[in-house]
Amino acid sequence: LAQRTVIIGNSGSGKSTLAPKIAAAAGAPHICLDEIYWVDQTVLRKRGQAQALEMARAISHDPSWVIEGVFGWLVDVVLPRATTLIWLDVPWSDCEAGLLERGPVFGADEIEFNGLLSWAHLYWERQSSSSQFAHQKIFNEFAGQKFQLRARVDVEGWIV
Repeated sequence: LAQRTVIIGNSGSGKSTLAPKIAAAAGAPHICLDEIYWVDQTVLRKRGQAQALEMARAISHDPSWVIEGVFGWLVDVVLPRATTLIWLDVPWSDCEAGLLERGPVFGADEIEFNGLLSWAHLYWERQSSSSQFAHQKIFNEFAGQKFQLRARVDVEGWIV
């Protein structure tokens, strides 16, 4: 794959499974947008939008990277420098299984984890930049090399 890859998709779609594989094969750093979005992942405290955008913009100028995440507004900042886009457009059953297998992260308790499950379940209904609608638009408008994977088994089995 090319030297600057963006991976988008719903929570639980397999972004964090695929990104390290691609990064290792390309010899590029793996950047998770959650690490930019959350200032303190142990208590799930959000970073300010301006600071998050500036961090993403600065990373995009590095010569190589694999960036993955659900946050379309952060993807928009790095996408102009991306050479490859991968959209994990997998069904809810695959996302839910991925989330349940992974379990709570960043110190989330059961209530916060259930909130994530509910939020992820609404991926196809939301109209935000972190929705299926927005990811479809990003994918359609991207002029570089792009791939759309439609099942988690395809994500896990993709050889890079």
